[in-house]
Amino acid sequence: MELVYRISSNAKSSVQSLGHSSSSSPISATWSCNNLLAYPWEKVVKGYTERYVSIIDPNQPWNVHTISFDKASVKTLQWNQTGNKLLCSTSTGFCNVWISSNHLTNVWKEKSTYGCDLQGEDILASSWLSNGRKVVLHVDKLDNPKEKISRAHHRPSLAQLGGQPMEGYISVTGSGLVVVKCITVTQDDAPIVAKAQLSNTENFMLADIVYSNQGNIIVMATDCDVNNPIKFWTIELRYNNDTNKLSLEVDVLPNITLKCVEDSAGKYNCITHARFVTGTSTECVVICAAGSTGSTVESWILKKVQPQVHPSFSSMSNSIEKMQKWQFVLSTPLSQRAVSISIPSIPVSSQTASIKAANEKNFFCGNAIAVAFPNNSIQLLHRITLAPLLTHSISDDLNQTTTTVLGKRQRKEDINSTIQHIEFSATSCALAVFDNNANLMMYKIAPWLQKMSPVGWMAAHHISQLLYFCIISGHEWWDVLLHMQTSTVNLVCEQLSKEFSNQSPPMQQMLKSRMLSVKISIYQQSHRTADAVDCHLRLMFEAITVVFRSLLQPPHDSMDDQAPADKLHEVCSSSFETDINKLLQCVDTDTQSLQSLQQLIQWIADVTLYILSVVPQPINSNTPGSSLIYDKEFLSILRELLVIIQTWKLLKSACSPVFCCFDDHIDGLSYIFKLLTEVYRAVSMGETQGRIPDNIIDECCLLPNQILIPSIDIIKPVDGVLQRLSLTPMPYRFEYDRKPPCSSLSNKISINKSSFLNPHDDSGKIDNLRRIFLGKSPVAALKTCTRCGMLSLLNPFPQSNIEFWDKRFTSYCICGGNWQKVTTGSRN
Repeated sequence: MELVYRISSNAKSSVQSLGHSSSSSPISATWSCNNLLAYPWEKVVKGYTERYVSIIDPNQPWNVHTISFDKASVKTLQWNQTGNKLLCSTSTGFCNVWISSNHLTNVWKEKSTYGCDLQGEDILASSWLSNGRKVVLHVDKLDNPKEKISRAHHRPSLAQLGGQPMEGYISVTGSGLVVVKCITVTQDDAPIVAKAQLSNTENFMLADIVYSNQGNIIVMATDCDVNNPIKFWTIELRYNNDTNKLSLEVDVLPNITLKCVEDSAGKYNCITHARFVTGTSTECVVICAAGSTGSTVESWILKKVQPQVHPSFSSMSNSIEKMQKWQFVLSTPLSQRAVSISIPSIPVSSQTASIKAANEKNFFCGNAIAVAFPNNSIQLLHRITLAPLLTHSISDDLNQTTTTVLGKRQRKEDINSTIQHIEFSATSCALAVFDNNANLMMYKIAPWLQKMSPVGWMAAHHISQLLYFCIISGHEWWDVLLHMQTSTVNLVCEQLSKEFSNQSPPMQQMLKSRMLSVKISIYQQSHRTADAVDCHLRLMFEAITVVFRSLLQPPHDSMDDQAPADKLHEVCSSSFETDINKLLQCVDTDTQSLQSLQQLIQWIADVTLYILSVVPQPINSNTPGSSLIYDKEFLSILRELLVIIQTWKLLKSACSPVFCCFDDHIDGLSYIFKLLTEVYRAVSMGETQGRIPDNIIDECCLLPNQILIPSIDIIKPVDGVLQRLSLTPMPYRFEYDRKPPCSSLSNKISINKSSFLNPHDDSGKIDNLRRIFLGKSPVAALKTCTRCGMLSLLNPFPQSNIEFWDKRFTSYCICGGNWQKVTTGSRN
């Protein structure tokens, strides 16, 4: 467990505190699957308490988007399954849903129609309804490529006719009121709300919500008195499509009476935490009780047991249905009162074989819960056995006086700074620690904890398995890359490629873009710019090829059953014809759409020229594009795109790429296709084991003397925490709303010097998505990818005919990363 960075507010700002200091309830913070961290905090200004919710990207924690809450203290925060909606619940009964505006992670707005007012009810727990989709990691089957990750399709909590999940949320209040609101647009476009009362006589203080495999909702609630049982209910939601009504059916489940009440009467007087171990499994709960001398944590499992019957009815015992019962597993005493407990959100199999394999392989992601104490120590316990796995004190991290990233001397931290809340990341490889002054400390927790060396084959194996899980599940992998070592980059990439090759062709086609995105992040973090550029070009050309193929239409008089795109792909993959005109396909298309694609067409031709100019470079040279020369699939895509461009050129000459040829007798498009085909033939025939034939290299060497080769711009990596790991030692020190100076990232772009590369944007900014020159100081609003650094216009041109390309990347970048609006201060 190692501190990565600490971020705090300016020393001259007003007094701040995390969450709601006036309440004894646990403070809520939430970490989404796409790496967004939201937490509440308060600030006292002239005796008046101002309440806020902040949303940050942990890779750039200084960029903070703050939401003002003037209603009441925020009690619960919950991200939905995709991470684009944030549910906020207050102590006075307000439920607000915030959505990202224009899919930007630093611009949020409240959706008033999604809100709900419970009129003064104290909301204890809120959760988004389950959509029934879950990806489970089986630690005992990590060596089996087909069984280590399973897709479990359970019944959603609320479904329309045909089984389509409906989006909504559920809230549980202190009086026992349960409210479910569906926000999915229905036939009459009216919100659907249903309510039910769990209890009329009790006043609950803690509650938690979980979902069963059958789609039912399980609610746990307690009044925090150890002498009273902890109660459970199961709620079944039913939606009537004809009447557009929602109903709740509530059943009572067995209760839990704590073991510490029987064993240590009077030693513990209150329950401080009660949580389900995972949000997708009802089989295990952990309960923490505290007293004057410390606290204890108990683990309980829900099992089906055969009820005991009278001996006279023993012959009928087999026909009696099994009943559910909570069974005590074990407990562990703690020397102090627990301040906060964080439960891992990564779905890991809890079968006995999986738990045993995790202990043997030192793989603890998802198998550890974190407990924070008032003495600023954090302890990791096994989620089933409650055995201590790791203990770390943050007091040394709080009092250290290292040089900050901002260039100042770090001041001594307030001795009264104490842990207030902790929160695991999506894959449990990082832990966010908040103190009572709303300062954030980010720790990285290795999957192997401290039980083996952080380098070597086993560490690379664990990292590659988690990265592969992120590729399958769609989770962000930022916290996994915190443990990446420069010496293991090649080993991790090789294992990822091996895992990818073991998949079926349809699965490979679906996961290819995510695989390339992961490699882009790895190479950018280790400053291997050439490899990152090659992966980005592969990703970009895959997307362009899909769009170009979709525009191909067969002629009206064609009787061929095969689609033009499939036929062209087959011909370009198998033919070594160097004359581009002999591969032209008779197709129709919209000429107006072709005109709008001219920028992409020109860029394809420029990249092809650059790739051919790199052919004379050595195989292992640190030059972008050098690995693409020996990629048969990529070269086939290039040939296919050139044939499509030549076909469109005959339909509309304005969409043809422009070449600056020094010889008027050279047809630029035909000439580069001929050279490209020669390279493709050499690669396909296996002539690249040593090197490409000398005659092809000679022609490529003469290419710059025949055609002017435009410079290719390089996308700058994101100036974030990951890119600083190999430049300066941890930990780092940041301040909210104050961007630190760039960590010499531009000087760290390690590439072979070439006159055809433009690693800096000295000549101006470029829309990397539309390939449009924007100038040095663009006036239009911009957005950038938080993962790969791609820059693009926030809004398309008013009369753009390229909507079929723009709308593909409205929600996410081409690499699958989140978009972030470029602020005025970060444009330069």
